[in-house]
Amino acid sequence: MNHAIMTHTSTTGSRLGFQIRLMLALGFLSVLVAAIAVLALWGLVNLRQSAQQAATDSQTSRLAEAVAIQALLSRRYEKDFFLSSGDLAAQDRPLQQWHQASIDLRGAIKAYEDGVVSESDKQQAREWREAWRVYVQGFGQVEIAINGGQINTPYDALKTFEPFQENIQAMTDQAVQLAAEKNASANQTSLLLNAATTTTIWQVLVIAVIVFVASVIWSVLFPAWLMRPIKVLRETAVRLAGGDLTARAALKRDDELGVLGQSFDAMAATIQSSIADLEAQYASVNAARAAAEQAHQKSTQQLEMIDQQRTVILEMSVPILPLSDSTLVLPLVGALDTTRIRQAQERVLQKIQSSSARYMLLDVTGVPVIDSQVGQGMLQIVAAARLLGCTIVVVGMGPEVAQSVVGLGLDLSHVVTRSTLQSGIAYTMQAPVHRQRQITA
Repeated sequence: MNHAIMTHTSTTGSRLGFQIRLMLALGFLSVLVAAIAVLALWGLVNLRQSAQQAATDSQTSRLAEAVAIQALLSRRYEKDFFLSSGDLAAQDRPLQQWHQASIDLRGAIKAYEDGVVSESDKQQAREWREAWRVYVQGFGQVEIAINGGQINTPYDALKTFEPFQENIQAMTDQAVQLAAEKNASANQTSLLLNAATTTTIWQVLVIAVIVFVASVIWSVLFPAWLMRPIKVLRETAVRLAGGDLTARAALKRDDELGVLGQSFDAMAATIQSSIADLEAQYASVNAARAAAEQAHQKSTQQLEMIDQQRTVILEMSVPILPLSDSTLVLPLVGALDTTRIRQAQERVLQKIQSSSARYMLLDVTGVPVIDSQVGQGMLQIVAAARLLGCTIVVVGMGPEVAQSVVGLGLDLSHVVTRSTLQSGIAYTMQAPVHRQRQITA
């Protein structure tokens, strides 16, 4: 299956796969968007240049108009001053007005020089400044002649100043002409700016429409083309999840989605095979578990039997016999060890509690040897029985056992002892409990 998928992938490598188609489509949209951006940027650059040119021409026109206005004002006040020649009272006001106008003219020329950008305009400003200097110098000479009395009539004043009028006249004409030219240029630039703006808007609008149409077409066709195999894969996955292990996508495409569908079918086949193997293993496991449960049941029965046998053996190894309602007998036979002593303790205490006995005869006639651990165990039995209200009477202790107990240093002074079982029974019969029962009877 993997070999078939690799072969199919190699055969589809020469065709346009899903990734390449997607890249081409998105690349086409990206190119259109980039074209809009470049066109808009180019239009904005041109619009900015045109706007800057229009603003420059408009500013130059205003500055030139200011120079022309101040030059005309200077010439007007100049003529008013010359016409007042010979009348000192009438000369003062136009003279002051001329001085102020000449200062304003100098400022207008300076503002023009600072505001223009081109070298030709700056050269024009320098020429105007020189013309203004000659004009002011000539006016000063005529003013001195009038104040000195050399010139007394307006005609003589105008005649004397006539050589200096050419510069101011030329400057005025140039300023007026330059203002008109710059104004016309600004108007022309504004018209071009409007035309460029309209053209740029239409170009951007046309490309935007193309991008929009391409986006709509791509948005309609691409999802349908893309979602069909995805829908098939989803439905197949739902069927597999529902338990239909025979479900397959069976996509017939020459792109990545087709390879994905084939891989999905291969995975489904693998899952089907794995589930079949798991079912077989599950059946084997169930059979093994049933066998294990049977074996466990047998083991449980055997353990119960062993516990029963252990209980019987325990009762036989530590037998407790009732002599009367208040007296019990525990005959101990054979060698005693720590385990038997512990079992004897448990049996004695349980029997005392269940029978409410007042005496228990501990017969050690059949015990050949009592060591330290056995002796301590017997003392513990005596002490525990006393706490439950029962008196332990040790009977049948032979000479050898008595010597070993004394040699071990065991203190049996508080323990009731009798040499034989008969004497122990007689002791219990003579106890106050038995007397009280005989009297009552």
